[in-house]
Amino acid sequence: MKPHTFIVLAIACCGLLCSSGCRWKGWSGFVSPWQQQQDAPPILFSSIPPKEELIAALNASTNRVNSLQSQGASVSLAGIPSLPTELAFERPNKLRFRASSSLLGPLVDMGSNEEMLWFWTSQSNPPNVFFARHDRLAASSIRQQLAIDPNMFIEALGFVQLSPEFVVGEPVSADKNRLKLVVRQPTPAGDLTRTMFINAQHGYLMEQQIADAAGRPMLSAKLSQQRYYKVDSVTLPHRVELQMPGEGMRVQLDVPRYQINQPFGEAGATFAFPREQLGQYQMVDIADPNFVPPGQSPPAQYSSPGYSQPGIGQVPAADRYRGAGNGR
Repeated sequence: MKPHTFIVLAIACCGLLCSSGCRWKGWSGFVSPWQQQQDAPPILFSSIPPKEELIAALNASTNRVNSLQSQGASVSLAGIPSLPTELAFERPNKLRFRASSSLLGPLVDMGSNEEMLWFWTSQSNPPNVFFARHDRLAASSIRQQLAIDPNMFIEALGFVQLSPEFVVGEPVSADKNRLKLVVRQPTPAGDLTRTMFINAQHGYLMEQQIADAAGRPMLSAKLSQQRYYKVDSVTLPHRVELQMPGEGMRVQLDVPRYQINQPFGEAGATFAFPREQLGQYQMVDIADPNFVPPGQSPPAQYSSPGYSQPGIGQVPAADRYRGAGNGR
């Protein structure tokens, strides 16, 4: 595994949670949603629209999805069989992703709430819990090195919030079915270039490519098997394929059923740090200045932080007790 890949995977998978949403469909078994009789999405454009109209359509679709629960989802990486997953998301930054295997038990637990994010997998050696407060991560060296904003992955999956001042030129025709829109995204490591391919009639995102300040590909996302949900007025992909060329990584998410904008049964438990389940493992703060990503050698002048279990002042109060002694 290349340096940083482990952390990139954690952030990328967190981003996956926020990719889609629609109302619950109570099918008795799995039937591909794109094989069901569908409502046709509204035709928004009959010609190439000005950038303001195209941006407004994309932003409006994003704003219609405030929370997500899914059923029957699976995620797979190149060379790894697909894994059953549980997904939950609530804007702006609450999310939870869990994957398990009938043979190996829990494999992945990652999530985020108002104060922190975390990532754990039983397949790492040792199986540490990587975590960070949002405010510390934003100012950390690892954030600067990776030039990654977790929202970048959310947006790559179709939920974008764009401003006209960052759009380069006007939309142009990419082919008979798609428009191309180029967006500049300022980051601490320089401007990223986002090339977006959008359905020419219906205005939903179909593909996105993100390059760094030097023009090197960072992330590509292909969205397919879209379905329009009339009740929610959104068109959503049921398959998302992410590729990170620099990390040699491919991730595919398949979601047959979703629930949108519905209350969570126990929202506090869903998005609380699972101390009862993960408290036995060592906690590693990736926002610590001395943090060294797995697979990377520490610098010559290096003082090991020793990564003990976070104390009262290190883990947010909301997470010290929810998911700890009370099992929530």
